[in-house]
Amino acid sequence: MPIDLTSVDQKIPKASFELFRHWTKEVGISEKIVIKSEQNLVEDLRSAIEAAIDALKRQSNLSRKPLGWDIGFVIGFIDSNLGNHWFFEYVTKNSEKYKAFAALRAIEVYFRFNDISRIRTDSLYRRFLEEDSNIENIKIEVAKQDLEVKNLEVYSTSEEGMTMTILNNLIISQVKTVTKMKNNVKLPIQDYFSVEEIEKLIDDNMGKDNRPAH
Repeated sequence: MPIDLTSVDQKIPKASFELFRHWTKEVGISEKIVIKSEQNLVEDLRSAIEAAIDALKRQSNLSRKPLGWDIGFVIGFIDSNLGNHWFFEYVTKNSEKYKAFAALRAIEVYFRFNDISRIRTDSLYRRFLEEDSNIENIKIEVAKQDLEVKNLEVYSTSEEGMTMTILNNLIISQVKTVTKMKNNVKLPIQDYFSVEEIEKLIDDNMGKDNRPAH
């Protein structure tokens, strides 16, 4: 069921532009970045509001929460959701760490669709390890890592090759590095949407009977 944004919809465009200006200034990139479309900012805020209502609907025992808890929840959720999205879009994606991730992904995709290059690279990898080492029993196999740090499985087939496995591991390592970058800017959502408007937004989508009553 679509989210009813009637109570706040007219304010979203102006609020999104001003919140973004506030955010870029606080992050320190206001003079370093030029965006392609301001309409994306409007959709970002609209999506954050919709996500906040969806998240509120999934909360249990709302009637037992303190009066006004749901309003604070929605405001806090919009702040966190929007700030994190903008940080990823305009800071993380513009970082050297993310560029390294993108380069590794480009190589991985190239190898995935180019069997000959992948096989040749595996052959070079094997030669570099075996011929350039004085270790008789050197192990050329590698462990394949997934996004769970502790979950390692030994790579036992040659379906994708050792180079692909190493690329996979490097990509995951880079993902973990990138995801450590966090947004620390608090957005003043309450300066653009009043308590009454947030309350009406909640009522329009959940009804008064499903809200905290004490």
